[in-house]
Amino acid sequence: HDFIALEIANEQIQLTFSGGETKTTVSPYVSGGVSDGQWHSVQLHYYNKPNIGHLGVPRGPSAEKVAVV
Repeated sequence: HDFIALEIANEQIQLTFSGGETKTTVSPYVSGGVSDGQWHSVQLHYYNKPNIGHLGVPRGPSAEKVAVV
């Protein structure tokens, strides 16, 4: 199952996502952390390239997924 989780761990942002078979965790470093009592904004872009069949017709998701925080 696909999932996306955005959390705060050790005062830093942590993104974990899965496309079904593997789980990937991304932890961008924010100087000073984000557990400082202030509001912070996060932009998340998740790209899931479609699996294109031999006739050029999409056949569900491919294994190529990218998340940018």
